[in-house]
Amino acid sequence: MSSDSIMGSEIDEIEVISFDIFDTLILRPFVKPTDLFYLMEQELDEPGFHDRRIKAESDARKMKGSEITLDEIYEKLGVPDDVKKLECELETTLCFRNEPVCKELEAYSKDHTIIITSDMYLPRQTIEKIMDKNGIRYDRLYLSSEIGQTKHSGKLFDHILEDLSIPPSKMLHIGDNKHSDVDVPKRKGIGTSYRRSPISDYLNKHFDERRYLNRHKGLTASVIVAMDMIRTENEDVWFDIGNRYGGPLAYAYSRYLKEVCGKDSLIAFASRDGYSLKRCFELLSPDSDTCYIHPQRLLMEMFFDEYVQNEEDLKMPNKLADIVGYGRFMARLKRLLVFYGISSADILPDDPNMLLKMFNENRHLMNELKEKQLSSYRDNLDRICSSKDVELVDCTTMKFSSQRFVEKVLGRDIKGHYSITLNDDSSLSYDSMYRWPKAFIGWSRVNIPEFLLCSPELPICGWKDDSPIYDVNSPQCEKDRAEKYQELSNGILSYSETILSIFGKHSPKMDYDSVLYWVMLCTAKGTKYRDLLKDNKWASNPDHSDWSPIIPWDNTIGLFRRYAIDVLFKLSKSDR
Repeated sequence: MSSDSIMGSEIDEIEVISFDIFDTLILRPFVKPTDLFYLMEQELDEPGFHDRRIKAESDARKMKGSEITLDEIYEKLGVPDDVKKLECELETTLCFRNEPVCKELEAYSKDHTIIITSDMYLPRQTIEKIMDKNGIRYDRLYLSSEIGQTKHSGKLFDHILEDLSIPPSKMLHIGDNKHSDVDVPKRKGIGTSYRRSPISDYLNKHFDERRYLNRHKGLTASVIVAMDMIRTENEDVWFDIGNRYGGPLAYAYSRYLKEVCGKDSLIAFASRDGYSLKRCFELLSPDSDTCYIHPQRLLMEMFFDEYVQNEEDLKMPNKLADIVGYGRFMARLKRLLVFYGISSADILPDDPNMLLKMFNENRHLMNELKEKQLSSYRDNLDRICSSKDVELVDCTTMKFSSQRFVEKVLGRDIKGHYSITLNDDSSLSYDSMYRWPKAFIGWSRVNIPEFLLCSPELPICGWKDDSPIYDVNSPQCEKDRAEKYQELSNGILSYSETILSIFGKHSPKMDYDSVLYWVMLCTAKGTKYRDLLKDNKWASNPDHSDWSPIIPWDNTIGLFRRYAIDVLFKLSKSDR
């Protein structure tokens, strides 16, 4: 009988159909079965448990010389019985149906005896719970740990044929292991049908993901790749991008927040990066008190300007003495005049002296507007935060501007949480999931995550009546992003829903480094996502008037190469 398919006339001659369990009928949310022990290591808070558990099994097999049981493994491991119970509980909780093969079993069960045949150390009771939980019905169960013989050696098949009193020609075995499930039973005259394990099939088709897995070991990479394997592609590509890349990012950070946020605090998610994070966090921590606030850099600058003081008429700074300060001064003048409605951006005077004159003439009016808007903003924030301890959630930070702004408005200290910090500040109370260890960070590793963790809102251009004013005149790239983002956010939320549906209370913690490098796969050359993403931009200044592509090297590498060639040419000439 073919090892790849079952012909109709051949199946009619079969009386008993045998199915392997793991990677055939049942899947785990890991790349390798032993990656479960990483999750146990995390839950037990015992570094090194993964390696010790693998070694204990190896030692038990060497000592016994034949098939072993879970009890014998744990005798070697020398840990309390509660740890063994945890392994059985996790296997029962996490295992889920391989739908195509399970449907095969259900179709064959009408006319054939169905048996389950597995080389497995887990006890019968655990296997029965796994099968029952997944709705898999069968007639008999043959486990190597119970019988003391294995498929690998062939003796378990001998036992089955004798127990059922059938010749090999009346039995068909289906499984994913070419030796134990195909070669060995075939030599005994048993029909075989090979089913490639889903993870092997996935890795054969996904080169970038396989390379990622080779570089990143441990629980995070294993879960991310396994979750991607079981993912169903969505017809909306932005949902797909959110699910594949924004999903692990938002889940990992939300899972971290669940650990570090105070149980009785108000968890305030900063717009716009906190939009999808809030949705995911509320899924993981449904009892937490959360809110969504708007501590934008633009509001910080307009209400508490550090470079332009409005108390008296301003004088033009010396451009030659401080060109950086001069540039900041002029940029702030323009933003203040536009923010408070004195002028629109497209009719501001080009002449610096005229610009300064316009500012000084309207200084008192702008001060009045500032006090009114700041008072409205403060009342809004006071009402939201009441007397609770506030913990602010933001993503990437270098200057901690959102936390400083909220503290200034509330007049009290708060705690900040960040996914990545690019700087340190001992004057603030905060923590970060990941502290970037280098002086320079490739900006794509900031821009891409921040693009994924954004919102369907347009940028803020003002504040009125306790609400932000959104800039309806935003550039088209912002309008396009906002239009895409709702489906992108839905994909992000779907990821957390899926991982929680599998892991439940055992939801794994993920390390940010492994997550970040997975996220960057969406920019890999040759992927369908790169061409979509490279046309998107991010704003590098508070009023969203200066834009850069979120994948910068596509646009800059040619210029850099030409610049480098020019420099080398000039150096070579000077050496002559």
